[in-house]
Amino acid sequence: MQYSITVRNVWKMLGYKWILKDVSLDILSSCLTYIYGSNGSGKSTFLKMLGGLWKPTKGKIHILGYPPTSPVAKKLVGIVVHENILYDELTVLENIRFHLGFYPSYNKNWVKEVLNLLDINKVINKKVKELSFGWKRRINIARALLHSPKILIIDEPLTGLDDAGRASVKRVIRYIINQGGTAIVASPEIDKELVEDVDYIFYEVSDKRIFLQGGFL
Repeated sequence: MQYSITVRNVWKMLGYKWILKDVSLDILSSCLTYIYGSNGSGKSTFLKMLGGLWKPTKGKIHILGYPPTSPVAKKLVGIVVHENILYDELTVLENIRFHLGFYPSYNKNWVKEVLNLLDINKVINKKVKELSFGWKRRINIARALLHSPKILIIDEPLTGLDDAGRASVKRVIRYIINQGGTAIVASPEIDKELVEDVDYIFYEVSDKRIFLQGGFL
């Protein structure tokens, strides 16, 4: 087994309140790590620390040996949180070109593959403001994959998606895992659709800690 992420004795405080306490776990490559728990339990906070958006108050996280906030780790991770970070006045294609500007050595064939996996070409010339929440969600996921990350992190991946959108997100997650990458998702409850045809591990966030609850490898 190969671990892509290690978490050791991580604590996180927001304001004067502890959100997570003493979290330690290892996240496997070629596997879906599914984190679930009630709203406000700390799931999103944990994902943001894994993705290098927030730093732990105490403890250490390593992404293939690197701190999540390091430039190397940033290239290894693609993260999708609740907030839409697309530019509404630009077309989908213009948004994609803008984000590709941060990765001058991007792989053109991979970008085409991402667009196909998520069916983005159907709306490629539309302005983002004209699109539904579900399409914006798909494009945000595509944006997170443009630089060929080894690790994909998505907060509530199926929220607000129609059947076609759900199928495309599941297709992307399976693809990442089958290529030896790591997929990490979080939601209030387990959506069994996401664990079809992939190896998976469940973790529950409860009482400010994260507990292993089983899986299938």
